[in-house]
Amino acid sequence: SVRGTPLEGNQWQVTVEVAEWPEIKEVRIVGNTVVKTDEIVKAIHDYITPGTVFTEKSVRPAADAIQALYTTKGYYAGPGLITDFGPMRESPNTINIEIDEVRVGTVSVEGVKTTRSSVMRRLIKTRTGDVFSPTKWTNDLRRLINTQWFESVKWVDADQQEPDRVNLVANVKETRTGQFNIGLQLDPQNSLAGILKLSDTNFRGTGQTVGFNFIQATRASGPSVDFDYVNPFFDHKDTTLRASLYSRVI
Repeated sequence: SVRGTPLEGNQWQVTVEVAEWPEIKEVRIVGNTVVKTDEIVKAIHDYITPGTVFTEKSVRPAADAIQALYTTKGYYAGPGLITDFGPMRESPNTINIEIDEVRVGTVSVEGVKTTRSSVMRRLIKTRTGDVFSPTKWTNDLRRLINTQWFESVKWVDADQQEPDRVNLVANVKETRTGQFNIGLQLDPQNSLAGILKLSDTNFRGTGQTVGFNFIQATRASGPSVDFDYVNPFFDHKDTTLRASLYSRVI
């Protein structure tokens, strides 16, 4: 505050009273679960450091540094990430930083008709209650695309009931995964062979691949038969099992 006191000879004494912000003795960080406290303290060291005087102008760059740290690790870091940043009322020498991490509300997939829900859960790693990671969710959608079971995969907007919750919805359109081929082939010795091929890369919606090949040549003593099997979810670590049984006439 500024106060003026009149003196003799039409002069004034001007008194300026200032109140410094408190000296920082402790930085208290709460609410963070996926980013370690030590990492946050290190990120804001240039702006908030014990032993220095707190200033309001240091809040914005320190908050930006925290948001950048979350973004670097692949987590959502929107405007509502930090809900409180400043000296505590009951302990002015303690700077309180409260973080409200956005978590996943619901995870759902629209458009699935054949693929089993248990298989979708193996492909989509994001779970209800997880701290929302756009990077992880994008990888989930990419994993769906890479199966080649779907003609299209889209991330669609969902109703958000709570500001600190995000509901995730993937819209997919399944494509045909089974194939049936029958035909003839001619080898270099002018021998004809009949071919029959059956395969399905998402057999009965289980995500397993089953293939059957049958070849019968006109000059051979018998048919060649191949049976192929692939299970991409052999165990809880998503180990892929590939097996082939065959009887071939050369």
